[in-house]
Amino acid sequence: MHYVESKSYIISLIVSVIVSAFSLFTIQITFAQKFFLSGKILDSKNKVPIPFAHIIVNENQLAVNSDIDGKFGVWVSLPIYSIRFSCIGYETFKYEVRTEEDLKPFSKPLNIYLEEKENKLGEVIVRAGENPAHIIIRRVLKNRKENNPERNLSFRYKAYNKFVLTTQYPNEEQFLKRIYKYIEKDSLWQVNDARKIKQKLETNPPKSEKRRKQLAKDTLVTPDKTALNTFWYFKQHHWFVTESISERKYMPPNFDKETILSNRVTGLQNPTFASLATDFQPFSFYQDYLLILNKKYLNPISEGSTEKYIFDLRDTLYQGRDTIFVITFQPKKEKKFQGLEGVIYVNTYKYAVQNVKARSTDNFELVGFEIEQQYEKIGNYWFPTQLHSDLVFKDNMTRFGKVNFVGMARSYLQDIEINPLLKRKDFDGLSVEYLPYVSQTPDSVWKKYRAEPLDLKELRTYKYLDSLGKQYKFDRWIGAVNGLASNRFAWKKVDVDISQVLQFNRFEGLRIGVGFFTNEKISQKYSFGGYYAYGFGDTRSKWGLSASVKLPSAMNWQLHAKFGYDVFEPAQLRFIGKKPIIGSEDLRKILAQRMVLTETWQLSATARPYHNLSTEIRLQRAWYQPLFAYTFRQGSELRTTFETTELGLELNYAFREKYAQINKCRVFVGADYPVISFSLAKGLPQVLGNRYDYVRWAVRAEYRLLSALLKDSYIHLSAGGIVGEVPYPFMFHGAGSSWGRSLSVLIANTFQTMELYEFLAQRFWQCFISQKLTEPWYRTRLSVPELYVMQGLSFGYAANLERHQGLDAKDWRRGFWETGLVVKSLLRLKQTNYYLNYDLGIFSRYGPYALPKWHKNLAIRLGLNVSF
Repeated sequence: MHYVESKSYIISLIVSVIVSAFSLFTIQITFAQKFFLSGKILDSKNKVPIPFAHIIVNENQLAVNSDIDGKFGVWVSLPIYSIRFSCIGYETFKYEVRTEEDLKPFSKPLNIYLEEKENKLGEVIVRAGENPAHIIIRRVLKNRKENNPERNLSFRYKAYNKFVLTTQYPNEEQFLKRIYKYIEKDSLWQVNDARKIKQKLETNPPKSEKRRKQLAKDTLVTPDKTALNTFWYFKQHHWFVTESISERKYMPPNFDKETILSNRVTGLQNPTFASLATDFQPFSFYQDYLLILNKKYLNPISEGSTEKYIFDLRDTLYQGRDTIFVITFQPKKEKKFQGLEGVIYVNTYKYAVQNVKARSTDNFELVGFEIEQQYEKIGNYWFPTQLHSDLVFKDNMTRFGKVNFVGMARSYLQDIEINPLLKRKDFDGLSVEYLPYVSQTPDSVWKKYRAEPLDLKELRTYKYLDSLGKQYKFDRWIGAVNGLASNRFAWKKVDVDISQVLQFNRFEGLRIGVGFFTNEKISQKYSFGGYYAYGFGDTRSKWGLSASVKLPSAMNWQLHAKFGYDVFEPAQLRFIGKKPIIGSEDLRKILAQRMVLTETWQLSATARPYHNLSTEIRLQRAWYQPLFAYTFRQGSELRTTFETTELGLELNYAFREKYAQINKCRVFVGADYPVISFSLAKGLPQVLGNRYDYVRWAVRAEYRLLSALLKDSYIHLSAGGIVGEVPYPFMFHGAGSSWGRSLSVLIANTFQTMELYEFLAQRFWQCFISQKLTEPWYRTRLSVPELYVMQGLSFGYAANLERHQGLDAKDWRRGFWETGLVVKSLLRLKQTNYYLNYDLGIFSRYGPYALPKWHKNLAIRLGLNVSF
C-alpha cells in the first residue's frame, strides 16, 4: 500500500518537474528573444537629459551607459529578469520582468525619468585604510600624458557644433503671477489715464493726426503687458542659435587648424559666431588647470589633487572586458582654491577618463558652468567624441523676479582619424578659416551631421530672427564689430581706425583724431589709408599716410609704404607684435611726458615664413627733433635735430598664435605662451644724409605657467643694446612707471618705484617675475583675496653720458632691485553681470640705488580687472 502511494508520488513529482522545466525553458526562450533596448534617461523635474546614467540588465550581467545626451541603446539576447536605471545624484529605478508582457514597453524607445536626490553627490563614505579612489586617481595621473590626445597624437575629425543662448526663469510660476498681478493693478490706472487723455484730446486736440493716433494707442498698452508678451516670447524662442560643421586637423606640438565648412546663425549670414560652441571648455580633461571664462579651475586629476579634493568610489561597472570606476569629487572645505565638483568615470583600459561631469562650486560667481565630456576608444587610443558645456548668467533681477541667461554649447565629433598623414605644409598659420559660402549649406548636409533634429523652439527662433535680420540688416552691424579685433570699425567701403579716435598722455593732453583705410569692398589686394590727430596739450597737428599691397604667396607677403608726422616717447622698447586692445603698455603711454617730433618715410615688407613666426623688413628715413631741452655733442658739433637712415628687421614668435580668416580679413584672436620678439636695426652712414653708424638690437620674452605645483607663475625678460654713438632717442630708459606719486596705478612689467626718466643706458637687461603664493583664503561677494609676490631686477650700462646735455640721468650698472606683495581681488564690486576687482600692492626698492629716506623707497599701487 505504502509502496504504491510512494510510487504514485514519485511519478507525479517527476511530471511536475518536467512541466515546470518545460515552462521555464519556454519563458526563457521568450525572454531571450533578441531585441534592441533603447531610450533616453531624463530628469523627472525639468525633463533635461541625464548623461552617463547606468542601465544594468540582470544585476551586471549586461551593462551600458547613456551618452552625453542621455540616450542609450544595446542589443539584448539574454533572458531578462530585471533592468536597473541609476545615476549619481538620482534615485535608482528598477524594473522587474516577470512575464513576456513586461517586455513589451521596450519594443520601442522609451523615456525613463529619474528623480533627483536632495544631495546630488551624497555623503562621503569613510573607509578604514587607504581610500581606494586615491589608488585609481594616482593611476589616472600616471597615464595622463599618454591619454592626452593633444600631447602625443596627430588627428583629424569633423564636428557638428551648436550654441544656444536662452532665457530661464528659476521660479516661473511666481514670475508669471507677479506679471498678472501688476497688470490687474495697472488696469485701474489704465482706465483713469484713458479718461484724462480723452479729456485732453477734446479740450486741446493736437494738430497732428499722427500724434492723436499715438495718444489713443498709448491707452491700450501698458509696460506690464509688454512684460507678459516678452515672457511668452522667450517661452517659445531663444535669444540666439548658431550651428556649424567644421573640420579640425592637429599635429603636435602646436600645429592646429579648424576649417568652418558650414555655418548657420539666427538673423545673420556672417559666420563670426561659428566657433562659439567650442570656446567655452577645454578639448580634453587632462590639463592641471581648466581655463574657463578667463578663470583658472584646479583639475581634480592634477598632481597633488588627493590633498585638495575629496574622492569617493561610488560604483563599479563592467563593460565587456573593461571595468569602469565611478568616482565623485569635490573640494575639501578647509582648502581654499578655485575648484570643481562632479563625477569622473575611469576605464581600466589605460586608466583613462571615459566620461566626466564637472561644475563650478563658487557660490558667489555670477556665471556658473557645467561641462560634460565623453571619450571613446578609437583603435588603441581614447578620444573625446561628445563635448557639452552650459554657462548660466545668474542673478539678473527684474521687478517680477530672477531671470537667468543660459548659453548651451554642444559638439559632436565624427569621422575621427588617429595619426593621419599630416605635414607642416598642411597648416598655413590660420587657426580658424571660414570657407566661402559657408552660410549656403543645403538641409541635406545639416541632417547628415546633426546629432538630433532641431526642436520646435529652435525652428521658431530661426524663422523669426532670420526675417528680422533681413529687415534690419544685422550683417552690416556684425561686419562692423568684426573690425574691433584689429582696432578698425567697418563703415561701408572704408575701415575707421579706432586707435586714432581718442588718446591721452601727459605731454599731448587729450588727443583726438580720425583715421581711414580702404577695405576689401574696394580691393582685396590693395589698401590705402591715412589719419589726422590733434593734441590739445601741445597744440600740434599730426598726420600720416599709408599704402599696402598683398602678394600671392603662401607666406602672406605684404608690401607697405608709410609717411608719418607725429610724436613718440624716446628711448623705449617697441615691437610690432600683436597685443591686447587695451593692455599694460597703453597705461604706461598715458604717463609719457617727454616727446620727440619725427617725420618718417618707410618702406617695409611683412610675411609669415614659418608657423607662429611673423617678420618685418624695413628701410626707414627719419628726422627727429626733441620737444624739450636736449643737445647731443657729436665730436665738436652740438646738434638738436637728427636725421637717420636705417635698415631694420623684426621677428615675432608666439606659441600657438591664432588667426581667423573671416570674409577675406585676417583677424588676430590670441596666442599661448611663450611669446618672443626680436628687433635689429643698422644705421646706414652717408645714405640720404645719415651721420650715425650704429647697430641697435632688442629682445623680449614672456612665459606664463599654470600648474598644480606652482599655481600661477609668470616671467618677463627683456634686453637691448647699441653699438656706436647715437643721440638720446635711440637709447634705452629703465622701465620705470613712478611719476612722483606714492599712490598710483599698477602697471605690469615695469618698476613701480623707479622714476620714468631716472636711468639711461646703452646696454641693459631686466627681468620681472610674478608668483602666486596663496589661493583665496576666504570668499565673499565683496572679496576673494589672492597673494602674489612680484620681483624685478635690472642692470643697465652707459658710457659718455656727458655727451647728452640737458638730461639729468645716470645708468644703473650696479643693479636695480624691487620686490612687491600684491593682494589681487581684495575688493570686488558687482556690476550687472560681472565683478570689478580691485588689487592692492606695496613695492619697495632696495640695493645700490635705494633712496636715503626709507619711505621714499615705497610705493602703493592699485590694480583693476574684470571677472565673472
